[in-house]
Amino acid sequence: MKNQFSILWGYSLLVWFLTIFFIISVMNRKRPVYPALKKEDILFQESFASGRTIRNVFRFMSRAENCMSLKVTREELRTTLSGPFKFFAFV
Repeated sequence: MKNQFSILWGYSLLVWFLTIFFIISVMNRKRPVYPALKKEDILFQESFASGRTIRNVFRFMSRAENCMSLKVTREELRTTLSGPFKFFAFV
C-alpha cells in the first residue's frame, strides 16, 4: 500500500510540474502586436460580444458568451478575447 501511495504521489508531482511549466511557457510566448486603432477610425465597437449557435449539442454547450470584443474599421474586423479566455488562446 505504501509503495502505491509513493507512485501516486510521484505522478501527481510530475503532473503538477508539467502544468506549471506549460503555464509559464504559454505566458512567455511572444504574441503578435497589432497597431493601436484611433477612435475616429473605428466604425463599430462592441465590448461584450457573444458567439452562439444551436446547430448541435457540442456547439451549443461550448458557446462563447460575453467574452469577445469586436472592432470594425474600413480595412479590418478585429476580434479579441477578454478576461481569462486570453490565456487559452494559443495564437
